[in-house]
Amino acid sequence: RKLNQRAAAAVALLFTVHPIQVETVAWITERKNLLALSFTLLACLSYLRFEERAAKRSYVASLFLFAMALLSKSVSVCFAVVPLLLAWWRQGKIRWKDILRTLPLFVLGLSAAFHTAYVEVHRAGAEGAEWNLGLGGKMVLAGRILLFYLQKILVPSNFMFFYPRWRLDPFQFWQWIYPAFALFILVLLYFARKRIGRGACALYVFYIASIFPALGFFNVFPMQYSYVADHFSYFSTFPLLLLIASTFFFLGDRLADRAGKFGANVWRTSSWIAFAALLVFLSTNSFALTRNYKDSFALWSNLVKVNPTSAVGHLNLGNIYLSKGDHEKAALMFRKAILLD
Repeated sequence: RKLNQRAAAAVALLFTVHPIQVETVAWITERKNLLALSFTLLACLSYLRFEERAAKRSYVASLFLFAMALLSKSVSVCFAVVPLLLAWWRQGKIRWKDILRTLPLFVLGLSAAFHTAYVEVHRAGAEGAEWNLGLGGKMVLAGRILLFYLQKILVPSNFMFFYPRWRLDPFQFWQWIYPAFALFILVLLYFARKRIGRGACALYVFYIASIFPALGFFNVFPMQYSYVADHFSYFSTFPLLLLIASTFFFLGDRLADRAGKFGANVWRTSSWIAFAALLVFLSTNSFALTRNYKDSFALWSNLVKVNPTSAVGHLNLGNIYLSKGDHEKAALMFRKAILLD
């Protein structure tokens, strides 16, 4: 509401019921995501209060809450760029004062980020052939991931626990379309800032910053199964939704200006009806997805149904059948897992 009062309610509702959120909310392992974002948003509110009142205690509170967010999950490091983006959005430039304010944030954030990167490689085992993509492969992957989550927000369908793992080859020209298009969006929003404002570009930059830890430049253990996961996008969902909602209001205003009073009323009424229908659609899909997290059997049996190429899905389902004494089904799942990997 402090950043965009008009779009706040719509974004909050969409954030709450969008199916891409189900994995974070329903899967107990991702409670850390919920904690981290809660602390991050509180840190952001404290920083905004500091800017409004110049109260040092609000700045200290922001640092403390940011530290709590990092202790929950290090993806919260993206908050460190928020003061810089706010300064650029409001003033059109970043002053030395703004940079100095962010230094403690970057010290805290990068310390947590590098610790997590170390743990992923040396404790979780995220190293080996699966992660040796080379610089070109990582750039192709980053572009594809950026567009993947944007597409999932705009076209909410086919959600699954492990998505098929893409075959990356930077020597195939068509695969560079993904990073090129992701960069094109950034350049377009930057050069359009005088016409549409700097907010759209700032939000897109924050989207990139919030998803950066999961773009493939750092080794993350689950990427041996899939390069993308719904819970990776939890922090990046709200800037995307805010960008989409703000764009909708911006275009709606332009259309209403040209359509006259009657046309504006028709547009406003039809928009609210469409938005209510969208909420019902998203809520229904989210409710259906929560059933996948009822127990391990529901999770893995659904995965092999929607993604039959998942070797780990067949392996884990086979282990469940084995624990139940159903050796015939267990053997079938294990054979499929071996064929796939």
